[in-house]
Amino acid sequence: MTRFSLMFLAGLATTTLSVVSAGDCETFKGEDSCLSGSDMDGEGCQWCKSAAVPSSCHNATMAEGLPSSVFDCNAAAANDLEGDVNYLVLALQKCQGSSTWTLHGLWPEWGQNCGSEKFDEAQISSIESDMEKYWLSCPEYSDSNVEFWDHEWSKHGTCTADSQSSYFSNGLAARSKFLDKCSDVSGTSCEVCLTSSSKTSSDLTYYGTSCP
Repeated sequence: MTRFSLMFLAGLATTTLSVVSAGDCETFKGEDSCLSGSDMDGEGCQWCKSAAVPSSCHNATMAEGLPSSVFDCNAAAANDLEGDVNYLVLALQKCQGSSTWTLHGLWPEWGQNCGSEKFDEAQISSIESDMEKYWLSCPEYSDSNVEFWDHEWSKHGTCTADSQSSYFSNGLAARSKFLDKCSDVSGTSCEVCLTSSSKTSSDLTYYGTSCP
């Protein structure tokens, strides 16, 4: 990347951040305080590292808008978080023309994009046939199944303490166990709030139709 490009992107980031009010994640100046903090709306903070400009703290919305070529943003790892009750959203969907509820995702409420481990299709080889049936990318979307699974692992799975095989296996199991919670839903999407006693996607218990 050229020096001019870095200066331009740094200027863009500075301009974007200037609209954030005081008291948000930007007030945290260190990585530890950032990862344990949240903004005024309760959204968890992410520490965005950069070799070109000073590293800084932002909420997830702001972090997503920063240029990925300059910033590498991460939320708190699952084992750094505290709390006895951990909420996860089981999101189901019906692909166009289908009456079957399939998985959109299993989403921990405590963070997003929590690690850098890349998705490895080989780790789910033993359950891939089930994944293709019950956790598929709907044909009306442009992503392949592998691209879809990559996205779900990177954004959500990395925030659990699970291995890739465990995360996706637990997601399939959760769909089977709580599928009846969507039986009266007439639309094409359904979300169920689950709880876990640990920062994993196992040992899930039904909480309600929405998380607190």
